[in-house]
Amino acid sequence: DLNNYKVRWLTPIKKDYLNHSVYMMPPPSSSGVLTSTIIGLAEKIDLAKKTPSSIEEAHLLAEILKMAFRGRSLLGDPDFNKNPVTELTSTKYIKTLADQIS
Repeated sequence: DLNNYKVRWLTPIKKDYLNHSVYMMPPPSSSGVLTSTIIGLAEKIDLAKKTPSSIEEAHLLAEILKMAFRGRSLLGDPDFNKNPVTELTSTKYIKTLADQIS
């Protein structure tokens, strides 16, 4: 069964946050796109400046996760699906989501 197996190299998704570079798995895993969106939203609403373990931080984290997971249904195996990774991690998309958080 492994005679025809070929390793497939996928370029990781990279996102910088708080002076760190985060490298994540690209599709077919959805986690890299979601994590990149989460990081982008956290950066956009300046989550790092909120009081740790506060009600405000917990609320914003819940809102960030809710917004980020909206795009998950658009992702799939790149062998069978055109994944809008660039759109889901774009500054414009992040701003649109962040503007909906209150």
